[in-house]
Amino acid sequence: MTQSPDPAEELPFRILLKGHLPHPLLRNRVKQDFEELFPEQHVYHPPEEIFGKRG
Repeated sequence: MTQSPDPAEELPFRILLKGHLPHPLLRNRVKQDFEELFPEQHVYHPPEEIFGKRG
């Protein structure tokens, strides 16, 4: 999505971030792209105690 000629939209990134909650490595990569494209937006970080520590 970051290399698309069309401007990025926030909603697809938020959906990917939510879907990758159980996969921290994938989530971190999407989060980095999101923060780069939308620096003024906030990314929600769920507490580890809710989802448990993975790994």
